[in-house]
Amino acid sequence: MEEVLKGNAALSLNNVQPYHRGEYTCDVQNNMGQTKKSIQLIVAAPYGEPQMAVHYTCNNVVVTLSSSQGFPEPTVSWKHPVGRNVTTTELDTEGFYRVQSNLTLSLNTTQTVVVEMRLEILLQSFIKEITLHPLQEYTNNIELNSWALFSGKLTTEMGELPPPTGLV
Repeated sequence: MEEVLKGNAALSLNNVQPYHRGEYTCDVQNNMGQTKKSIQLIVAAPYGEPQMAVHYTCNNVVVTLSSSQGFPEPTVSWKHPVGRNVTTTELDTEGFYRVQSNLTLSLNTTQTVVVEMRLEILLQSFIKEITLHPLQEYTNNIELNSWALFSGKLTTEMGELPPPTGLV
């Protein structure tokens, strides 16, 4: 109260949540007059490093980018190659978003997939890329039309498979 009597005041918000965003107004008056000042509170939380995964079906390859614990919703842009992409977001119980974006494409030639996830309000940007190489391979008596090289798991509709052998 001593600082208020000197003319100093402050507002402190603890445990800020997304629903706290909005306009806050301070209205002050004394024997010299009155004044009003408004400020816009923007609430944002950075996303964790996105993870990429690749899943193989008989006809397509699905590349997935996923991340969580951010706010507000990011934008996801698949830069290359052209394919069908679908991005979904959902809020968790703590008010943070979980984002998953899938790019489905036919893999007939070697292609480098590039995707960018941005949270503009915090100037946060992630660019991920992975190079996929088509090969003919028979594994576990399952004919696969396309294989890709990457560090991670190789999966098909039949489950996880070992990586192809004899790659140059």
